[in-house]
Amino acid sequence: MITATELQELSRQVENANIARPLAVKELVKETRDRQFSLWALFIGLFRETPARKKLNECELHLNLLLPKCRSIFLQYVVMSSLEEISKSPDCEIYQHLVNCWKEAQIKYNESGRRLKLAENARELLKTAKDECNSASTTEFLDMVTTSKAISILSAIDTSSASSSLKRAMGALKRLADEMPARQSPIDSNLPDDTLDLFVDLTINPVIDILSWLNIEKLDNAEVQCSKALKKLQTLLGQLGAEHDLRTKDYQSQLDTLKRIEQPYIKKVMRHIPENMKFKEPEYLQTIGMNP
Repeated sequence: MITATELQELSRQVENANIARPLAVKELVKETRDRQFSLWALFIGLFRETPARKKLNECELHLNLLLPKCRSIFLQYVVMSSLEEISKSPDCEIYQHLVNCWKEAQIKYNESGRRLKLAENARELLKTAKDECNSASTTEFLDMVTTSKAISILSAIDTSSASSSLKRAMGALKRLADEMPARQSPIDSNLPDDTLDLFVDLTINPVIDILSWLNIEKLDNAEVQCSKALKKLQTLLGQLGAEHDLRTKDYQSQLDTLKRIEQPYIKKVMRHIPENMKFKEPEYLQTIGMNP
């Protein structure tokens, strides 16, 4: 844990760096003025780093390295000191309980977000598969009514592409089905029982057996099944979106409850931080280091 003594030492370094930079600027101005009376000195200054310029560059580099370190130390100190203050306060027990509630809400929030992204990905892949089945069916028909070798090659390419797209769509639906939860809470009752139907619709029917030869009839049937699966998936997406909205509200509510307890302790710690070490105070203590 960062101590107050370490914070004071870092503050002293920042103060010294802030003093050194204006002095270095002053030296550079004087050096530049002195060189104006010597054409040789001006010429050399165009190609070589002068002592004053070097000193200023070193000061600026030191400050550029020091400030990110100060910001990191500041956050660590505020978070750890605030949590320590809470641990010694009457709020300690209720705070720990609320932290546990927030962590549970966070897990459910992440899960619902992951399911929603999987469903959105499956929808896009199904749309692609549907369109490519339609395209392959068209070129397959043209191949039947013409003798063009170019059309035959194009038909084979389109059919292969449709097969690959169907395979990707089935994989996406399978990942979504695997991610769907068992009914464990009232919120889960909003989710359909037959989630696996989306996957089964596309796999039990040999129409979309990607290892088999796809003719026009099979391609047309595959397109129809993709449309049916998309319709079911669109309904599921609405349910998953509603679930994620609810999880998001619960997660934010738990976080805001924590914030109401944390803020007085954060402000108390902030009062003891040197002015040149103060950055924007953290809004929450538990989310430091987490991705937004």
